[in-house]
Amino acid sequence: MPTSKILDNTVISAAINEIKSVNLIAISGSIYPLKMSSEVYDEICAGFSGKRLEIIEKYIEKIDGRRHEKYQSLFEYLSKRYPYLHKGDISSVLVAILEYALQESDYFLVTDDSRLRKKIPEILQLEKVKECLDREIESLNYTGTIGLIRRLCEKGIISESELETIVYDLKNSTFRVSDELLEELKRCGK
Repeated sequence: MPTSKILDNTVISAAINEIKSVNLIAISGSIYPLKMSSEVYDEICAGFSGKRLEIIEKYIEKIDGRRHEKYQSLFEYLSKRYPYLHKGDISSVLVAILEYALQESDYFLVTDDSRLRKKIPEILQLEKVKECLDREIESLNYTGTIGLIRRLCEKGIISESELETIVYDLKNSTFRVSDELLEELKRCGK
């Protein structure tokens, strides 16, 4: 079974708004099961409509974690503890933990939110989280948009010419990425 990718709003937004040369959502969805939390979907609906929303709904499955008591409890707790993290970010972490890490399923949380990525190890070590899960989760598998693109390139899903246009799109957008990382990404296609 292919590795599921749990996307947060930052990645979906970059794929739709910043990368215009290819349909990164469709390309990714052709080989990976793409998932998003209900909260991410709500954020997406507030910002996208028409064809862009149709693409998202076609390729990304919505997971409603709210059906789990543990999810509800942890979501409320983490939202209060980290008020600067978006609800979609917190929900994406909880989907990764409850639906994948606890089940020992193959997954990657895909987020470009640096604040969230820095907080993940702390979140996993919180006593409330460990108590609610009945066990400790040592770490989460996570990457960002660039890591996802790199993986698609390594698998031969994205061609060298598509990669060049993606790098061009990212350089000429509001997406924050270093020139060094983009150069490293370009080398992946060769």
